[in-house]
Amino acid sequence: MVIGALVTMVFLFAYTHVRSAAQNLGFSCAISFCPNIYAGTLCGYTVEVLPSAHRATGNGIAIAFDRLMGIVSAVITTEANTDTSVPIYICAALYGTIAVVAIALPFEPYGRRSS
Repeated sequence: MVIGALVTMVFLFAYTHVRSAAQNLGFSCAISFCPNIYAGTLCGYTVEVLPSAHRATGNGIAIAFDRLMGIVSAVITTEANTDTSVPIYICAALYGTIAVVAIALPFEPYGRRSS
């Protein structure tokens, strides 16, 4: 998750320096791909780390927060001035925050009782 969040953050910061259509296409593709690294890992990790009695609820809450942040990104884009790079900087900083939070999570749940 940390790798996906950090790579996304780097591509978002780099996207602010795009000057050509080819660069725009390349960075747009990378930015579309990299958050899926994080999201896919989150879906697999959430199920693995939670006790079996709470897996469905925990996974549902994690996905709900993921969708909520998607709505927040639309609000940021609407409220911030889209003629500047401010919305991109905000989203990149949020991915950096995600990386910090993700690194604080337990790495390997092996050996823990899951029920």
